[in-house]
Amino acid sequence: ISEFFGLALQALHLGPMQSVAKLKVEFSQCTDLLKGIANIKKQVDSLPFHVAASARARIRELEAEALASARRQVALQTLVRDEAFAREQFAFYHLVCVVLLRTVCADPADPGATPRPGVPTLPYPLPLLPPLLTRLPEHAVDDVANFVQLFGREVDLNVLAQQPPGHLSTIVTFLSAFLASTIYVHNPYVRAKLVDALLVFVPPMGSPFLDRDRRTPPPIFRMIETNAFAMRALPEALAQFFVAIEFTGSHTAFYDKFRHRGSIIRLWEYLWSAPGWPDLFVRASESPSYLHFLNMLANDVLYHMDEAVHHLDELRQAQERRADEAAVAALSPQERAQLEQRLDQEKQQARYSLHMSRQHLKLLGLLTSRISQPFLSVELLTRVSELCNQFLDMLAGDSRKKLKVADLAEVGFEPREVLYLIVSIYDNIAGRSTPAGAAAFAKAVASDSRFYRHANFELAARVLSDDAGFVMRHTDVGMRVEGLRRFAEAVREAASALEEEDLQEDVDDAPEDLVCSLSGGLLTDAVTLPSGTVVSRAFMARHLLNDPNDPFTRSPMTAADMVDDVATRARVAAYLEERRAAR
Repeated sequence: ISEFFGLALQALHLGPMQSVAKLKVEFSQCTDLLKGIANIKKQVDSLPFHVAASARARIRELEAEALASARRQVALQTLVRDEAFAREQFAFYHLVCVVLLRTVCADPADPGATPRPGVPTLPYPLPLLPPLLTRLPEHAVDDVANFVQLFGREVDLNVLAQQPPGHLSTIVTFLSAFLASTIYVHNPYVRAKLVDALLVFVPPMGSPFLDRDRRTPPPIFRMIETNAFAMRALPEALAQFFVAIEFTGSHTAFYDKFRHRGSIIRLWEYLWSAPGWPDLFVRASESPSYLHFLNMLANDVLYHMDEAVHHLDELRQAQERRADEAAVAALSPQERAQLEQRLDQEKQQARYSLHMSRQHLKLLGLLTSRISQPFLSVELLTRVSELCNQFLDMLAGDSRKKLKVADLAEVGFEPREVLYLIVSIYDNIAGRSTPAGAAAFAKAVASDSRFYRHANFELAARVLSDDAGFVMRHTDVGMRVEGLRRFAEAVREAASALEEEDLQEDVDDAPEDLVCSLSGGLLTDAVTLPSGTVVSRAFMARHLLNDPNDPFTRSPMTAADMVDDVATRARVAAYLEERRAAR
């Protein structure tokens, strides 16, 4: 490695990699221009004459801009799609990966020593930040990720597949290592690009290779699952990055995280289908930070489904308005165009939210099929119970009326498929738990006063069983329905026991210092915070998953900072015993 290595790295960064960045910008801008043209064309015939003339002139301007952008894209593609040049770049960026991996494995006792030749075997957990790595250009990792995406999508995936398998494996190791470390790469957007680069080694959506039972994937799509370092690092790294992308500092972070998490889930689902990988993901669930990941996943599921329900309801109202011929006839041409535009927007937004909620729910179903203990923890038990109940109420309860639109297939919504996922989650958690765990889950479901309805369980069982075609597609429906009915009966018994306890009356009459100021419940699990305030442990455990601060002083804290308040717990127990004796 000499100064020519650095010169070549900088030259490619300022040349081809900048062309790739410009190509992405041009494509995005051209897409927006074409959408703008289509929207104006929909409205132009309904506009007053003088306004329509200006609109047609604007269409011509936008069409000229779109044509110029398309020409610039062709010019940039001529460079980035040159196969011979791409092969040369691949050889160089493979060298970059080797150099960076050698740097990571440099001897910390002699940081100035020349790294050993060859591709090193990386340990996991990864070494601390080597001093030499801080001296390399920051864009090196970014450029490798951009180039892999470029090669796989813009050049030709077949050309990438023809590269030496050892070189491809080195690149997968590099991408996995720098994704797994939070100290090698601090920028969350660069780490997100590493996930996107790994997706190049995953069959595209709709590919027959996604179904391993029917088609064995070619070697290019088995690069990750057979990579020794990826097998050790990725299961934990994907969960950690799912949480980390929540906090980027960008003004668009709230919406960016959903796109990046969608990429994480695509990679996760594909690897889950590979032999041996479910066991690796189960092992990663033992990490202390895993609860944060599951909490974020539950948050996203509910957010996307709430958004979907909102947009489906808006779409239904717009469709009903358009179906009223007399009311539509009374509208001006411009108002009719606006109505059609609203219909299109609501369809697009509903389709996106439904896709994201289904994608997240599917991952939740995969996880619960192998693990149950984290979902029964004090931090997540109530959260997951309420999530399942809310979905069941949306799909089988009174709330399902909001989901009725003219054409569900047009927005990509299959209520029965989503209901099947929810029923599977109920059955997975209850079926894979110990008797005590299953009883705790049933009690948590029954305690949900907002969404729990016993009738929803029976209706869900009938909906899943009545469609012969659906039963043929999902051969385990009968088993799932039986499991749901057994669990529903356990929940009914838990609900009856709760009614007999009548804890709400106990809370209403309890002394103020025996009631949690945050949850409003009795302090049966009282703990003292660093601020000196006494609160419910279960409530605070859930709070800390979303906000690692004392809610009273805003000082940083963890679950380890909570101290059991034995005296308050004893007073609550004595109070309840006194109430029972008085009944």
